[in-house]
Amino acid sequence: MMDRPAKIASQALEGVLLLLALAYAFALCVSLREGVSLQSVVGFPLWVVMTTSWFVAPIGAVAGLIVTRWLARLSPSLAAIGGCSLGIVAGFLLSLLMVAWAQWPVLFGDAMPGPAFKLFSPNRILVYARSIVPIIAVSATGWALVRSWLRRLGSKQQ
Repeated sequence: MMDRPAKIASQALEGVLLLLALAYAFALCVSLREGVSLQSVVGFPLWVVMTTSWFVAPIGAVAGLIVTRWLARLSPSLAAIGGCSLGIVAGFLLSLLMVAWAQWPVLFGDAMPGPAFKLFSPNRILVYARSIVPIIAVSATGWALVRSWLRRLGSKQQ
């Protein structure tokens, strides 16, 4: 049996790995629109994962703890609702941070094309949210459901 800190770390790591995998898959889908090449399949998605991991990994760790510690204890229907809600919140947070990440050179670099308040317009955030939120919501819902079912199977076998 795992001790408490190791269990918490493994739950957080599960969330981090899942969200990093989703970030890779999202970047892969975006890059494949330009055509198939080694750079579009490996290079660009890895670059996106490495440069966005500063906010993807912490959100994944928190999501991992929420799903494995709280949502897995619920019935499958409530776990699905909770997972979807978590995915929507995480997706919008990721969308906001993606806008900040995309505008980082403009905000802190040499070029300044316009006022900073225009860079963080709701339209820019919604453009990212339209593609990120559904992916994260469906993934979090499935993850919460699987964790809920596994917990129920484990308790029935004991």
